[in-house]
Amino acid sequence: VDSENAGKAPIPGTIDVMLSIVEPGSSVVDVGAHIGLTVLPLARAVGESGKVYAFEPAERTREILLQNVELNDIDDRVQVVPKAAGEGPGTGILSYRSTCGHASLLRVDHSSRSEEV
Repeated sequence: VDSENAGKAPIPGTIDVMLSIVEPGSSVVDVGAHIGLTVLPLARAVGESGKVYAFEPAERTREILLQNVELNDIDDRVQVVPKAAGEGPGTGILSYRSTCGHASLLRVDHSSRSEEV
């Protein structure tokens, strides 16, 4: 920490910002939910009366997300949606980079693999 920022509260991270907006009973959409790093805290924040719609098109990643939802006993408030989100209906090619979690519907140079979503 530099001396100018010493003693000040840290800049809130993505999850902190989301949690400051979400209330019990909220409905939340998480696009590109990955393995659930934001889904889990959001599911706790919406409570039993809320819902998190977790869009994750990547098959391998979605399997881990589903396991996380089940292991954390939040399947009553999380609906995993096996689709990509886009401008309209249709299909696309999801390209993966070699780094775990890096995927895009945009053309990715040097992609390690791809799948239709």
